[in-house]
Amino acid sequence: MKNMPVLFFSVLIICVLPPLQAQDDAAQRLYQEGIFQMEAMGDFSAAIELFEKLVSEYPGNKSLASRALLMAGRCYEKMGQEEAEKAYNRILEEYGDQREIVNEARARLMALSQRARLAEHTGMLIRKVWQVPGVCAWGHHSPDERTYVSYDRRTGDLSLLELATGQTHRLRLSSGPEELALFPVFSPDGKHIAYTWYDKNRFCGLRLFDQKSGEIQVLLEDKSFLNLQAFEWSPDGKAIVVLINTIYKEFLLFFYRIEEDILSLLKSFDKYFYPTKFSFSPDGKYLAYDHNPDKVENQRSIFTIDIESNEHNELVDHPSENIACGWTSDGKQLVFISDRTGNNALWTLAVKDGKAAGTPVILKTDISQAITPFRLTETGSFYYGIDSGGRDVYTASFNPDEPEPFGPPVKISQRYQGMNRTAAWSNDGRYIAYTSSRRQREIHFSNAVIIHDVESGQERNFFPNVRTIADYIGWSPDDKFIVIRASYLKDNLLHNGILILNTANGEIIDTIEAGQNTGFFSYPIWSRDGKNMYFFMADTRSRRRVLIERNMETAQEKILFESSERNDASSTDWSTYYMIYSSDDNMLVFSRYSVLEKRSDLFLLDLNSDNPEPRKLLTTQTPQVILWGFSYHANKFYCIKTRLDENYVQRDQELWSVNISSGEIRKIVDIPESFVRFSLHPDGKSALFNMGPRGKTCEIWVIENLLPKRLNE
Repeated sequence: MKNMPVLFFSVLIICVLPPLQAQDDAAQRLYQEGIFQMEAMGDFSAAIELFEKLVSEYPGNKSLASRALLMAGRCYEKMGQEEAEKAYNRILEEYGDQREIVNEARARLMALSQRARLAEHTGMLIRKVWQVPGVCAWGHHSPDERTYVSYDRRTGDLSLLELATGQTHRLRLSSGPEELALFPVFSPDGKHIAYTWYDKNRFCGLRLFDQKSGEIQVLLEDKSFLNLQAFEWSPDGKAIVVLINTIYKEFLLFFYRIEEDILSLLKSFDKYFYPTKFSFSPDGKYLAYDHNPDKVENQRSIFTIDIESNEHNELVDHPSENIACGWTSDGKQLVFISDRTGNNALWTLAVKDGKAAGTPVILKTDISQAITPFRLTETGSFYYGIDSGGRDVYTASFNPDEPEPFGPPVKISQRYQGMNRTAAWSNDGRYIAYTSSRRQREIHFSNAVIIHDVESGQERNFFPNVRTIADYIGWSPDDKFIVIRASYLKDNLLHNGILILNTANGEIIDTIEAGQNTGFFSYPIWSRDGKNMYFFMADTRSRRRVLIERNMETAQEKILFESSERNDASSTDWSTYYMIYSSDDNMLVFSRYSVLEKRSDLFLLDLNSDNPEPRKLLTTQTPQVILWGFSYHANKFYCIKTRLDENYVQRDQELWSVNISSGEIRKIVDIPESFVRFSLHPDGKSALFNMGPRGKTCEIWVIENLLPKRLNE
């Protein structure tokens, strides 16, 4: 049953149902399984197979069969295959009485026809080049269009992907997970890679890797640097644009000349500054970048800098998100992304002497939402990345005594699909709070808190003033407050902390600070009387973690548990600690993975004691790991156990129950790797979870012949 979500979601049909009803139920199961593969897993081939199986085996269920064909057509469209048109035409030919589906099929056929005519008229061609692990912003596409370099979370190193063969090579710039190589950028000739280097003490610098000799050159290094990133090389390959955030609360943009070892300041920013893309004009005179100087959510303008005179100009000023992509080969036009029409589209703007010389003209409508621009080539081809692997929040019935404990998953919201993250039930079971990304590009990083009314389906959206919200959310005992972990700006620097929100209006009523770039909290949980909060605190320099009890009235804290070793597993894709609280018994259960001892432990902490001491409940040896706990109720604890492969990737997840009193441990069922972050309804009969592809994936696409001939001559 492992790795078989189709079997996992199957629902037993009561044998006394009439045969026709049983057939309808079976068809509905196939349809839901197809939707799961399509929306949650992004496996369009598997979805098509299920939809076509439904049409073949249950042709009498015209309503569902026609809809399955429609969904198959949408999958074919996603894959860029011509079979989409065949599926839609089949609906018109065989299911003419299904008026709603027929109208949708006709609309899709018309859209495909218009797209084909546009491609024939302009010569524009869109194709998927490759798919690579990770977030698009972490990688860079080579000038010769043959390779892609990116950060590998598993090793903390950079890896080089050959797009033609699919072979990956680790560059071995770091010697272990305590060191990190990030933000690689190819030189214009492709011979060198500039990248950010973090040592074991988290001091950073700029380094240069020679692909031919394998030599590493240290370019910049200073303990006053908090963060540093190389964004773009000058066209002649002699200089690099570098952004440095210092301990003096500054954001400094430099033009770094490599041979002379000279840093020339281009601009100092007194507010948080982090552009999406920098782009040099072909002659190297002007640098275009995006910025949000007024800190208005989902708004970015485009500016230019004259490298010689240091003159700054606002090129694109519009109340929307605008991101520079690249210049035409003659330097007279700047191509940029804008969502001013409601969806991302590609535009071009005439530029003269670094200033706007006309009004924007649209080049292509409706490009992807989560897009990262890579390169606009001299021949007019535009390479870009699309962050895929979005996740959503689902509910399902839960009965641990059944052979299949989980019922069919139901998505709680049809809005912002693929952008909804972690969730939790309220204590009265009426509401679900979840985090979501409501940004145009960053689908993997939440910025909104949503409260979903289970009875009415209505939702309230809150946007706390933070940069990102981590994948955790919890309720206070009286359901009046929500707790989240987030990063936010304070004194112009990025801080981490615990934020408490009022559920009535979304206002932040309290903040527990972890500090600036030096620590973070995990899994904050209220005591049943609301007087205390429990959470783990980690120091990013020492990598040690402590379990803290905080009095919410006095803010006094005491340590309940302290790890005896440094946590050296920071580059793996899973959490070292996870904690669950039992309001019935006033006890905490938490798991810990020991890197040095290569084992995983499950601890119980009785908070009724004046001096609680952790009691070990269960131990597993690597590669078996106790991962997440998701319910502690009525003396029974449910947790997820998994196996780590040689790259520390989770495999073969299993659901287990632990009886706290008797010590009985029981495996319940294998579950798909796509299931994470469970929350059990207070009545214990419904599960809430996040589901979708486990890892982040960057799809590399190209639009060939993007520019009209008159712009590209």
